[in-house]
Amino acid sequence: MFSLFPLSFAPRRKGNEAFSHPTPLLLLLSVPRPALLPQPAARYGQGLWGAFVSEFASCVVRGPVVAAGNSIGGYIVAAAAASSGPELFRGVVLLNPAGRVDGIATGRETGGGAPVQQRAEEEEEAPRPPSRLFVEAVSRALFLYLELSIAKTLKRLYPSNPGAVDEWLAAEIGRAARDPGALAVFQSVFYMPKPRALDVLLVREFGGPCLLLQGARDPLNDAVARARALGAAVPGIEVRLLPEAGHCPHDEAPEEVAEAVAAFAARCFEGSSGGSGSSPRSSSSSSSSAAAGTAASRPAALV
Repeated sequence: MFSLFPLSFAPRRKGNEAFSHPTPLLLLLSVPRPALLPQPAARYGQGLWGAFVSEFASCVVRGPVVAAGNSIGGYIVAAAAASSGPELFRGVVLLNPAGRVDGIATGRETGGGAPVQQRAEEEEEAPRPPSRLFVEAVSRALFLYLELSIAKTLKRLYPSNPGAVDEWLAAEIGRAARDPGALAVFQSVFYMPKPRALDVLLVREFGGPCLLLQGARDPLNDAVARARALGAAVPGIEVRLLPEAGHCPHDEAPEEVAEAVAAFAARCFEGSSGGSGSSPRSSSSSSSSAAAGTAASRPAALV
């Protein structure tokens, strides 16, 4: 299994020992830091992260994977699975994922507003960029605020287990914010095209098995309503609410999350190639799928 959690914390976090189930192979992946990349900041973002996950699965693992991600990591693994298909990504696990859910993929509107067809046509449109002065002022003010309130903000995200917010976790976030180019990376968000809806990635482009593990006490949104919306928008998705967990359920309820992920991965790797849903691509049309066909015999889980 391959898992992608945000902020590069997975290799060190307590609770990884909970994955003691007979998972074929567990790999904990961190996306490259902007300071280590030669690309301009405007190119460092969701597209690059998704491509990195896909390339890691096809070129490093060289075999089928189940990918799990938390928060923006959930959106990234969904994007990677959408680009490579269920031949390489046998399943996707989303833990309180980021990303819009609007029902475009199935024709069921969940967010109101513009008609489905109009919103679909607007998917790839880039927003009109604000002034450079505005971007500079907002980003610097936000960075300063976050730097002064890292521990306090994190404790809000761990409502049932604030003790998981230790000095190391806060220090890692501070380190990432001080990376050379970090501010420019944040500013590039103002100029990126609008990201595709999460349900569009999962239904129209991936079409494989999905598991949603949603911490019900997430303070960033109405987590219960969001889980229901995603369940309605993605046919066949398994939805499991974790009533006492917040935004990072793998930290607050590691045993429960590990058990659910291991069982899901085992089902995904049983026998058949591809997912339970239909994929919008043929098995011969993707280089990543071809790589999976010649993969090592040991399936993997990316976390």
